[in-house]
Amino acid sequence: MDFALRPMLLETPRLTLSPTGPLDRDFFFALQSDPSVMAFVANNRTEAMIEDKFQQACLPWDKTAPQWLSLVVREKASNSPIGLHGFRCNWAHRQAELGFLFAPAFQGQGYAKEATLAIIALARDLGFHKLAAVVTSGNTPSAGLLEKCGFEREGVLKEHFLLNGRWHDDWHYGLLLGQ
Repeated sequence: MDFALRPMLLETPRLTLSPTGPLDRDFFFALQSDPSVMAFVANNRTEAMIEDKFQQACLPWDKTAPQWLSLVVREKASNSPIGLHGFRCNWAHRQAELGFLFAPAFQGQGYAKEATLAIIALARDLGFHKLAAVVTSGNTPSAGLLEKCGFEREGVLKEHFLLNGRWHDDWHYGLLLGQ
């Protein structure tokens, strides 16, 4: 059965990852509106912009389409949402760009690493050749997480990202999946 046609649920020892749905709206908005979460991700987003992103996140996913697979990360013990994780595909080249956001209260506890390793396994199972990630310069926790998960920094694009009126370098990471 095609992966896009069956229900998706990833499990790790402490987490579940499942597709973003209508009941996740408040959590999605809270993350996307939190200045500490978005500090290295995007300029302040309007409610309409976040709504558009949310609607896109809720669409059915297909690995051959250039859309984000958006998964809500939940802590098993409380069933509380703690983050968003997923990737955007470029199936023609069997590559995907990884992305994640975690609530501040759940950062620094290994949850993002646990979820990232599950996403890496999923990408490998789906036949992807490579995962990529872009980190805004200064976001050393995200860079460190990627490196702990086996990603290598492949390059730097100087002053490539304008964020809150200031230019930042983009750190480009990659992980070959052996496909």
